[in-house]
Amino acid sequence: MKTSKRSKIEAYMQVKPPSQKGDYGKIADKFKVTTDFVRHIAMALRLPNIVNGKQSKRNDYSKEVATMKKKQVTFDAGIKAILDNIGDNNVAILPPVKVKNIDSGRGDEEEVVLVLSDWQLGHKTDTFNFEIAKERVQKLVAATLKIVALHRKAYPIRKIHLFCLGDFIQSDKVGYLVDQSELEGITMTQVFGQAVPLLSWTIQELLKNFDDVCVHCTRGNHGRGEKGTSDMNNWDDVIYRVVETKFSENERVHFNVAEKFYQIVDVQGTKFLLTHGDQVKGGSYGIPLYALLSRMLRWATSIPQKWDVLVVGHWHCYGNVDQNGQELFVNGTLVSDDEYVRKSYGWNGSTIQILFSVHKRKGITWRYQLKLLK
Repeated sequence: MKTSKRSKIEAYMQVKPPSQKGDYGKIADKFKVTTDFVRHIAMALRLPNIVNGKQSKRNDYSKEVATMKKKQVTFDAGIKAILDNIGDNNVAILPPVKVKNIDSGRGDEEEVVLVLSDWQLGHKTDTFNFEIAKERVQKLVAATLKIVALHRKAYPIRKIHLFCLGDFIQSDKVGYLVDQSELEGITMTQVFGQAVPLLSWTIQELLKNFDDVCVHCTRGNHGRGEKGTSDMNNWDDVIYRVVETKFSENERVHFNVAEKFYQIVDVQGTKFLLTHGDQVKGGSYGIPLYALLSRMLRWATSIPQKWDVLVVGHWHCYGNVDQNGQELFVNGTLVSDDEYVRKSYGWNGSTIQILFSVHKRKGITWRYQLKLLK
């Protein structure tokens, strides 16, 4: 093992102890260290002190140490002293970590969650329409299956949960939710010609790769009925119910449509509060995360059931924050170059949908931002 510089200085001073004024400096120059470093070693070895060029007995060692501590040591000198004295004994302060050998694919089973929201089908921009939406959903499913396949090499993944948070259509409320120039089709086309087929295709593809597909649904604001009608009159609910009917004879597809503005879903013991996110208005300082975090802390006490993670959409921006033991996910959108978002909030929408996995004891283990913009 390489001998440290301190050990070399100690051995040298044992043979040739300092005996007169200037010896500390000579030793320091010889070994290219500071004089204070040599003085510290001399004190540790209890060698005679040099006072006014003469040796004196070191009767009060603690007093000498206290005196030296009062002297300011430069940062570089301190770091140099630390590096000079690093050895195996300084590093091996804990026993080695024992890693359990787990055969490939034999770890604890996990369940994955894919968050779907704000597809805004029927909306048209310079870089978004229904044909592009189909491409992005295809990319979304392909990315999900690839990531799951990689993780399956470590542990089983048999079930996928879809958190459908609403705004699957844009609607045709011109002047309120959409400009005439941004409208690709009327509401009936958006619902039955676009949203229902695309969501159905997504579930059908996932069924080929999972034992069970669990679809948990909440409604958004774009599908609401006319002013003065019930919030239950919502085109998102129509989409969910039609797709549910399509898979009604398939025992591996399970639908759970919220009756309130939210629902709580248990995945492997972790409880998720799902809602669209439009209940929070404006955002503090124009930044939605401020207002969402504030509302999350309020819902933690006002909603009767216990929950761990809040998952919302609506804001067309990605976010993931942990605060006070609770976690917030904000999902993105399929839409790019959304003039409404750019005009109203000053940013571009995040063409992101979220994928994560849940373990029965550890909760959320990994998370991905599935970026859909080419």
